Amino acid sequence: GFGSNTPSDVHSRVAKAKNTSLPGALVGGPDSYRDDKLTQALPDNMPPAKMYIDSFDSWSTNEVAVYYNSALIHMLGRIKD
Repeated sequence: GFGSNTPSDVHSRVAKAKNTSLPGALVGGPDSYRDDKLTQALPDNMPPAKMYIDSFDSWSTNEVAVYYNSALIHMLGRIKD
């Protein structure tokens, strides 16, 4: 994440093992499909864009995945050119 409100408890085994966050890493973001138990517990009237939980246990919103981050790197490389 970027800025002052970045994810601090990302779903990453490396970050969990080292008891740290991953500054600059991109996480999945809001999940209106409610794919994990934490998002399923959110209120039914919650707007889809707010369905994000900064918790290691919310893999559907807070996972640092290769396919998110590789697309970000590719896009940033294109902008630089």
